[in-house]
Amino acid sequence: MCQTTAAASQSQTLRQRFVLELLKKRNQKPAPPATSMRTNEDEPEINNITVILHHKELELSQLKEQIEMNKQALKPFWIKTVDYWGEGESVEVVGSFNGWNHGDKLDLQPSSNITDPIEFSVGCLLPFGAFLTRVLMYVPLAPLS
Repeated sequence: MCQTTAAASQSQTLRQRFVLELLKKRNQKPAPPATSMRTNEDEPEINNITVILHHKELELSQLKEQIEMNKQALKPFWIKTVDYWGEGESVEVVGSFNGWNHGDKLDLQPSSNITDPIEFSVGCLLPFGAFLTRVLMYVPLAPLS
């Protein structure tokens, strides 16, 4: 019984020390920051970096404005997906609308499991309205024997 009491007393003493150490750490104030090592020699470099930072911030704001203007310019447009199944090496969709004349080459769809006819697809950025479109196919001719 005496050993148990001694062990309990020792355990309680250790707990008290631990709690006291925690309280001391909580009450300690952080060490003051080290004094600045800046010298007059560093001033030109700091000024140069500040000027560069200012220019980069200006560039960033100009790019953000340009992106917003481009978004506004694209609002009257919509993306129309054109799919075509057929035989050929390359396919192009062409169209015209109010003087707009443009052609977009269709990409071969690698996910297509069908080999004959082959699936081609493209997303065209078009203004709103009616379009006259044509699909042009390039099919190589077999050599004459």
